[in-house]
Amino acid sequence: MRTHDAGGYFDLLPVDRGEEARRAIVNALEAMGFEIEAAHHEVAPGQHEIDFKYAGALETADRVTTFRLIVKKIALDFGLHATFMPKPIWGVNGSGMHTHQSLFRSDSAEPVNVFFDPHGPYQLSEVARHYIGGILRHARGLRRDHESAREQLQASPAGL
Repeated sequence: MRTHDAGGYFDLLPVDRGEEARRAIVNALEAMGFEIEAAHHEVAPGQHEIDFKYAGALETADRVTTFRLIVKKIALDFGLHATFMPKPIWGVNGSGMHTHQSLFRSDSAEPVNVFFDPHGPYQLSEVARHYIGGILRHARGLRRDHESAREQLQASPAGL
């Protein structure tokens, strides 16, 4: 598999179809009300990152779906193929789509991060450790819900 560039992490050059497509994607997302926090080239060739601001669970789920559709459509407009696979090219750094998660209790005047405990291991609360355990326990099912069958097969090592 070939990529459209040989750029690296936060490369400002080359200005190529990938950079042009990323700028068009950001412009389209912002026109739809997304607050884009960062957009840059990733470590491996042909890989890019676009970060949008967090929101509540339902709004974020809707935005993830919209985001994926916009990225794929605009990539096609530029003659490129966008994938969210974690490791599309064997032997090359992977990226894929990743998410950051947080959980706040808002029953007080100031929202409280329930994952934080200044005295817990790695400053993680018991809730955070259980949350992580739940994600790990259900990782295969979560993966199945968020990737197409083709992406699952291409990303899986032989025998899984």
